[in-house]
Amino acid sequence: MSAYLALFTSIEFPQTLLYIIPVSVGVWLTVTILTPPVSTEKLIEFYKLVRPGGPGWKRIRALIPGTENDRIELSNLKGFIVSVIAIYSALIGIGKLILGNKFVGVLLLCISCLMGYLIYKVFTETEAQQVAG
Repeated sequence: MSAYLALFTSIEFPQTLLYIIPVSVGVWLTVTILTPPVSTEKLIEFYKLVRPGGPGWKRIRALIPGTENDRIELSNLKGFIVSVIAIYSALIGIGKLILGNKFVGVLLLCISCLMGYLIYKVFTETEAQQVAG
C-alpha cells in the first residue's frame, strides 16, 4: 500500500500512515476473527514448552497437572530487562562500529555480551528452581 500511495498519489510519508495503519489493523482484525482458534492440545503443548505467564493462560494451566503454582516471577522481569539491554547494546554497537566510532561500538558489544551472560544465569537459575520445586 505504501508503494501505491507513493506512486499514484501526492501523499507523502507522515500522512501515508493515516491510510496504512487503519487498513493494516482492519486486515489484522478480520483475519483474527475469521481464523479458527488453535486446539486445546496445541495450547497445552505450547504451554509445556514455553511456560508463559499471565492470567490469559489460567484455563490451560488448569488442564496440566503440576502447574498450579506457575506464575510470572521477578526473574522473568529481570530477564526481560537484561534482554532489552542486550539487544539494543548489540544493535547500537554494530552501528557505531560501521560508522567508525570503534571505542563506543566495542564497549556496547561488550555490554551486550555481559547481558547475554546474565540472561544465561537468570534462565538457568529459573530452570533449576522449576526442577527443584
